Amino acid sequence: MSGGGWLGRLLGLGHRTRDENERELRFHLDERIDRLVGEGWTRADAERDVHRRFGDFDAALAECERIERRRVRQGRVVGMFDETVRSARTTARMMRRTPGYAATVILTLALGIGATVAMFSVLHGALLRPLPWADADRLVRVNNRFEASGGSGPFSIPNYLDVRAATTSLTGLAGYSVRSVTLTDDGPADRARALGVTANFLQVLGVEPARGRDFDPDADRQGSERTLVITHGAWQSRFAGDPEIVGREVRIDGVPHQVIGLLPESFWFVGDPQFLVPFAWDEGALSDDNRGSRSLPTIGRLAPGFTPETAAEELTGITDGIGERFPSNQEGWVATAVPLKEAVLGGAAGSVWLLMGAVGVVLLVACVNAANLMLVRGEQRTRETAVRAALGAGRGTLTIQHLAESVALAVVAGALGVALAEILTRILLGLWGGDLPRASTIGLNPLVLTAAVGLVLATGLLVGLVPTLRLDVHRIHDVLRGGGRGSAERGSRLQRMLVVGEVALAVLLVSGAALLVQSFRNVTSVEMGIDPDGAMTFMVQLPDSWTSAPERQRFFEEAVAGIQRLPAVASVGISERTPLQGGYNITTLPSPDDPEIEASFVEVRRVTPGFFDAAGIDLIRGRLFEDTERGGAGVVVISQRLAETIFPDGEWLGKRILPEWNEVGWEVVGVVESVPEFGPERDLRPAVYWPFGENDPPATMTFVVRTGDDDPLAVASEVRGVVAGLEAAAPVFAMRTFNDVLLETLGDRVFATTLFVAFGALALLLAVVGVFSVLAHMVEQRTREIGIRLALGASAAGVQRMVARETAALAGIGLVVGGCVALLSSSVLEGLLFGITATDPRIIATVVLVSALGAATASWLPARRAMRVDPMVAMREE
Repeated sequence: MSGGGWLGRLLGLGHRTRDENERELRFHLDERIDRLVGEGWTRADAERDVHRRFGDFDAALAECERIERRRVRQGRVVGMFDETVRSARTTARMMRRTPGYAATVILTLALGIGATVAMFSVLHGALLRPLPWADADRLVRVNNRFEASGGSGPFSIPNYLDVRAATTSLTGLAGYSVRSVTLTDDGPADRARALGVTANFLQVLGVEPARGRDFDPDADRQGSERTLVITHGAWQSRFAGDPEIVGREVRIDGVPHQVIGLLPESFWFVGDPQFLVPFAWDEGALSDDNRGSRSLPTIGRLAPGFTPETAAEELTGITDGIGERFPSNQEGWVATAVPLKEAVLGGAAGSVWLLMGAVGVVLLVACVNAANLMLVRGEQRTRETAVRAALGAGRGTLTIQHLAESVALAVVAGALGVALAEILTRILLGLWGGDLPRASTIGLNPLVLTAAVGLVLATGLLVGLVPTLRLDVHRIHDVLRGGGRGSAERGSRLQRMLVVGEVALAVLLVSGAALLVQSFRNVTSVEMGIDPDGAMTFMVQLPDSWTSAPERQRFFEEAVAGIQRLPAVASVGISERTPLQGGYNITTLPSPDDPEIEASFVEVRRVTPGFFDAAGIDLIRGRLFEDTERGGAGVVVISQRLAETIFPDGEWLGKRILPEWNEVGWEVVGVVESVPEFGPERDLRPAVYWPFGENDPPATMTFVVRTGDDDPLAVASEVRGVVAGLEAAAPVFAMRTFNDVLLETLGDRVFATTLFVAFGALALLLAVVGVFSVLAHMVEQRTREIGIRLALGASAAGVQRMVARETAALAGIGLVVGGCVALLSSSVLEGLLFGITATDPRIIATVVLVSALGAATASWLPARRAMRVDPMVAMREE
């Protein structure tokens, strides 16, 4: 005899307690003992034999219990699976019978899920993903701050070398410069994004090439071998993943460079470069005369035991020592060090998190709306639910059915939402433009898709749990007898609460959208000092083979003359930098009348005489440059802001402004409108304009062209032809209208305003749908009451007013709650508000009006339906 036979017989039994299992085992043992006694055994011998064969009784009993528990668990899993399958079939039948309801819920959730997944992909790609640098938290951006004005600037090249040699708080200090280069490899000239770097740049970042090697220690000195390192993206897009890329020769700005390394796919840095090219510093760049030219952004790696604050203290001590030797170039400057992550991601972090919060509100509105629709649907299926309960379905079974229905709808909505998110992500990146960190790597990666799956399931469960709050299997008799009024009233109260919450959330987003729209209007109404309509700008870069300064000057002058001859061109001029996007500056410019008066960070530009007319910058006093005035003429035109700063008495004609580094200075011949070079939200910087050719003209210049056409880009092909006729290897790039340049200066504001308006409109639309569904259901529930009212003499208008009062109550409470929340949370928008406060009465009135119109729109159809109820039909149906 073996215990296994007994155990096997127990597997088919129902759920047993330990006592029941023990009694069963002892029954079978006693039965065997009695059989042996009947065969002639003594009872003592029979018991010894049976127990010897059976084995350890307690162990057998424990094994029975283990098998029993496993069987019960399996039974529950199978039961739940069967119940889920049945619920899924029921859901499928429901969706076929009520396609309108299913489509509304699916579309509502798809919009919320799609917007949320798209925004999360931007958030994750730009901010949450770890930076692809070794020990990124030890990296800092090192900068200079001018204490007198609070302005900042990078190091000059000689100062950088001195600081790098003296610092102990940093294990490495590297410089870089974002630039555009001309690529003339295997085809016509093309533009590429590059990063000019010091030889130790990758070493400081802690990045090693995936193939090849790093730069030589002296690669940034003139005369060194011309080499470059290529990024993975450029390797794929420009060189088709050439496996022999290392060692290949590429012509950058007309000069052959050898590819010595390929960076890993994860590499990213400011400007999203395609190539890393070492600087080629000559003796002039390294000389002390160049200490005032602060043009080299730097990054450093903190040594053990140092923080950004303690490193800044040490670096300031070093720069103070430099200032003692060169006071005219370093006096008043202090060094700063901030975490590199904060420096490169901080500008976008506020807007991204703000919009992530806004899209979260949209998803919440969508969930509330879907839950409300399911409540309405549940009210319509009250009798069906009661019948199921009467046939034995418990609360758990009914809950599974509701959750299966909501999850099924959410899964379908999630599939649509993810497809929508792919489109929305591209739209988001297009709206934000090139200022978003790591924009080229943002997309629906596996982590984002995993988060999307979790979001879909969470949304389905959240939406499905709301209707289960009303399940009451103990009231089935009342429902079957037609007396389910109490349940309906509880459902109606819950629906009203959800609608109030939905309206409040919509008001929150509409308030934010209204604030940002008005702020945007305020910003765009600021006087820009230029006329953007009918003007365009582009850049031209000469190859490095144009080494002669007179030849470069002649090229640009001939290009200006050739473009001016085009029939559609009214005026054309050139400048070193694109207007509204900053340029070079003089740290301090003293007044010639009073040494105590000085202007800080004066923008300087070299321009041709036609620049002012082409850019739409008006002359206020004096004159502009003459066509014959070129470099060395000793005359300048200044902005009104500079004139008001250093000539407070208004007498400027014929006076000379003298920067510290120029003993001769320049004679002021004219004053023009001030231009906010860094956008309308920033303080105006004073500006001085030199005649083009004052010094060695750079190889890259910006052209400004004004046409008589509303579309200045219509002459783009003719302009390119003029430039190509002078130099085929000189690419024309960054061509866009002045209005586009203006939008670029607004940056995050345009993006945030556009999305907030979209999110606010979507939330308001969903709230309208929610109010409509509840009112329509309320009218349906009160059909008999309305019929009696009409039969007793109530007017149709009175019934309509009754529905309107219900709408006004819901919308009013939601408006008050949403308005209070909006006021309490208005501080999160402060960074984007301009010329307006969160309590502006115009904004409050706008929000009230828009919300009231939305509520009125939602109530119109249910009110019309209530007016048309036939009293006799209503009472007969009841």
